[in-house]
This record gives sequence, C-alpha cells and structure tokens, in this order.
Amino acid sequence: METIGAELANERKFHLDTLLDQALAAGRITAAQRPEWAARLETDFANASAALAQLTPALKTRGLTLNLGARKAEIAGAGERRDALETLLRAEMANNGGDYDRAFAAVQKSNPALFSAMKQPQNT
Repeated sequence: METIGAELANERKFHLDTLLDQALAAGRITAAQRPEWAARLETDFANASAALAQLTPALKTRGLTLNLGARKAEIAGAGERRDALETLLRAEMANNGGDYDRAFAAVQKSNPALFSAMKQPQNT
C-alpha cells in the first residue's frame, strides 16, 4: 500500500504530464522543449503553469481544410436546392405510394430547371 505522499507525488506527476501533453498538442511547445518545461513546472508550478498557458502556438496543429465542405455548400446554394428537391420528393412519394425511384423520375421530369441548376454552381 502506497503512502499518502507517494500517491500525491503520482497525482502531481500525472497533472504535470497532462499540462505538457495539452501544450504539445496545441502547438505551444515542441517535443524538444518538453523536458525544459517539465523542470520549470516541478520547480515553480504556479508561475510556470501560467506562463505555459499564455504561450502563443509556435506550430500549426490544425488542418487548412477545416470546414471547407460547409463553405462549398453555402457558396453553391446546394442546401436550398437540396431542400427544394426533398420537399418535392416527399410530396410525390406520398402521391405514388412511397416509391422513391418513380418519385425521383417524376420530379426530375416536371422540374428540369432545378436539376440543371444542380449541374452548375451558383454565385451568391
């Protein structure tokens, strides 16, 4: 059975490692800087942890393509056309007994402008 002092030391080590892992993942420190920051945290936790939290990221850790798919749908107006198509399909399926293929063919035949717009991106 561990003593209270040993348990406290283990908790403190876990807390320091967690802070360092978070700083590394956020790009505030590099792997090479980790031992330096570990020593600073062990020596003066209050000041070093505040300084670590205030560091600006030195490395980019996020992709440049974040949310580009959503922007593409907004620019092309695809969401509005999709909603209009879904509304027409639901109405047609209610009329023909729920057959999606027949409903799609009927909506496509009766709304050629909607489908031609889907082939061309729109500028908003």
